Amino acid sequence: MVNEAKKGNFKLLKSDKKTPLFMNWYEELPPDFPPEEAISPKATYFRLGSIPPDYCDFWSHRKRFPFKKFKVDEYIAHSLSIFDNQEAAELLKRLLPAMR
Repeated sequence: MVNEAKKGNFKLLKSDKKTPLFMNWYEELPPDFPPEEAISPKATYFRLGSIPPDYCDFWSHRKRFPFKKFKVDEYIAHSLSIFDNQEAAELLKRLLPAMR
């Protein structure tokens, strides 16, 4: 679903996959974010979300639950689950009743 990311701008594909939809988002990140080992994506990635895409589709767990104590570091709490292959995303979609 996410095609490219640059400075908080995501190019999202609508369900017809013909007309791009641009969406801006912002989330306060820890001061040492991103980590040194972070790389810029050079491929297409997929994420389950609503159609049409909504801002909350790209909220991290930290943004969704700001006062929750996570048992992972803040890098993980501020991350999103994405797939590097569409078939894996489709499989999860079929397994989740809310996504059918």
